[in-house]
Amino acid sequence: MSFKPVSYLQTDSRWKSKKYATTGENTTIGGSGCGPTAASMVIAEWVNPSETPLTACNWAMENGYKALNQGTYYSFFTPYFKKWGLKCEQLNGANLYHKPGAAEHLAAYNAVKRGDYVIACMGKGRWTSSGHFVLWYGIDNDNVLINDPASTASNRLKATWSYFKNEVKYYFVVHKPTNLKSGPTTAYTVTDPDGFLNVRCGAGTGYDILGPSLAGTVINVEKVSGGWARFIQDGSRYYVCTSGLTKGAAAKTMTADKAIDALAQKGVIDTPSYWKEQVKKVQYLDKLLIKAASLL
Repeated sequence: MSFKPVSYLQTDSRWKSKKYATTGENTTIGGSGCGPTAASMVIAEWVNPSETPLTACNWAMENGYKALNQGTYYSFFTPYFKKWGLKCEQLNGANLYHKPGAAEHLAAYNAVKRGDYVIACMGKGRWTSSGHFVLWYGIDNDNVLINDPASTASNRLKATWSYFKNEVKYYFVVHKPTNLKSGPTTAYTVTDPDGFLNVRCGAGTGYDILGPSLAGTVINVEKVSGGWARFIQDGSRYYVCTSGLTKGAAAKTMTADKAIDALAQKGVIDTPSYWKEQVKKVQYLDKLLIKAASLL
């Protein structure tokens, strides 16, 4: 599973009848605003909770990104996200519709595995009769997880990877920010019997492992859902499985010096002073020693 981001519908009564048009047409957000609606979900989740489809569509119109008798120009996404301090890139220039073997599909999949969001322009099929933007935010086994600006139907919010990529026309990757700030948190301590938890960039075993969180480590968790805990560290979001966590801060937190002393006491190593010096010089040695001590 994945943590579902902010979800908006372009057909929400608050803005569905609002103008989203350029000269020579009379269209609304409800009818044509899927692109800015998908983009506004990203901003509301990562940057500014006050951003909505209405404000995003207004910006698109003011800056000339509404396409006559269509929806939104593809060129909208990069400058829109740039104004919010986020990097967005279009992965492909050629249409990928019914080309499931194209390399860009794997590039988009890997981006989601890294914790990025992907806005996909869909072709004719399950999601649209012509063209439609959706937000791809997560992976659940062999399924993609989607926020659809025009529907809450279950088969439009989750689909197999093979089915989804066969109907995609274009991908726009929005790279996750590195300056996030956490709201209220609850302290948890890593108590997994293996001595560590894998820290991942998404809530699920299909996401990339970024490194270990060792036993005794206190994590300030901002949200728990579906067996996963989400926390922010150094401006980025990370995830660990809750099965290896205990609520509350540990009375004692393992340090490299404590680990060396414990290992020396058990006769696993000798000359503690030597190892304490080496910890200052050798990258990740402290983590290895703490892991070793946790297994005593």
